Amino acid sequence: MLIRRATQEDAQTLFDLRNAAIRAQCAGHYPATDLEKWTAGPMSDAFARNMATRCHVVEVGGEIVGMGMLDLANGQVDAIFVRPDAMGQGVGRAMMRFIEQQARVAGLTQLCLDSTLNAALFYRSVGFCGEVVSVYQSPRGISLACIPMTKQLA
Repeated sequence: MLIRRATQEDAQTLFDLRNAAIRAQCAGHYPATDLEKWTAGPMSDAFARNMATRCHVVEVGGEIVGMGMLDLANGQVDAIFVRPDAMGQGVGRAMMRFIEQQARVAGLTQLCLDSTLNAALFYRSVGFCGEVVSVYQSPRGISLACIPMTKQLA
């Protein structure tokens, strides 16, 4: 596995990966109408800019199979997605190790994230804590149940 910074040219691939991961893993945890709104429409310019400036990708055999972002200003982990056919192969764990290393180098002592309901077990398995269900306001205008989680960095 290779982890590298995303480029502007990766943006559409990452948008498609994100949508495929949401449809595959969030089904059954969220209403179908919410999933449709969450993944509908074309990629925005803001998404493309974020991918090129804040995102890293995981490649296997030259293909992008995962992505993740960390906001170093506040320790917020965001946009951890794994291509459905690569789930369960350590891609998410590799991205989380990478993000934690970035955070430590930047002097952060804690990470936080808003987990989807389906991903909370994964985040707990890599050391995040959080149980209380809250509401995430999506930039696409929908309210999604989430679990705010934190992890202390040693």
